[in-house]
Amino acid sequence: MTPARNSRRRRKPCVLVAESLDPVRARLSVMLIGAGFDVLLASRGGRALELGATRKCDAALVGLELPDMNGLQVCHQLRAQPGLDRLPVVFTSRRPDGIMIRLIDQMAHARLLREPAAHELVLAALRVTMGEAAVGGIG
Repeated sequence: MTPARNSRRRRKPCVLVAESLDPVRARLSVMLIGAGFDVLLASRGGRALELGATRKCDAALVGLELPDMNGLQVCHQLRAQPGLDRLPVVFTSRRPDGIMIRLIDQMAHARLLREPAAHELVLAALRVTMGEAAVGGIG
């Protein structure tokens, strides 16, 4: 008989992916699932907020250019929900402007990656940002 603690499955970390481009969203999903994450997918900011309200996510990958709102708005509204004030967020963008870059640089537990980013870079940014949020570091 196996001890009870060994029979319990460890919960996979969950990442909410909010990205408007189908191929990018699919690539991120395959990569994250392959790396051992559960993944929630949204093509619009409003849908990302719905998913974030119904399921606890450990981090988010958010495109800055979503059709209904920008990624910063999604992040701020997600973090306004109870228990998500320290949600680690990695933003992605093909062409971030200077204002967005400065705003993200000032945010705790946040990173910006320029698309297309290598899989290893996305995973590293996600893990570093999640680690900082877990220990209370500034991102």
